[in-house]
Amino acid sequence: MILLSEPDKEPDLAYRHVLRVLDAVEPQASEADILEAICYVKSPENGRLAKAYWSDRDMSIQLTVNLVEQLPRNANFEWEVVVKLPDCDNEQDDDED
Repeated sequence: MILLSEPDKEPDLAYRHVLRVLDAVEPQASEADILEAICYVKSPENGRLAKAYWSDRDMSIQLTVNLVEQLPRNANFEWEVVVKLPDCDNEQDDDED
């Protein structure tokens, strides 16, 4: 989705979406469990906006910005996060029986 009136708000909107997806997929995980973030952008200017957004969040998580030709729904930003999942050592796999 493109927000032509306020392009500097787009990184936040897209990042909030990835957090909602994280919550839906793994409810026990939180933003504190993110190990790495990747932001796909369509222009160098959007890359600068993504880096500024990440810097303003004051997070010690590594950010990688990748320039791409096209994104879904003609978006300018698309986030991907790598998350440390909750400890699964106490769960047994049914295949082990």
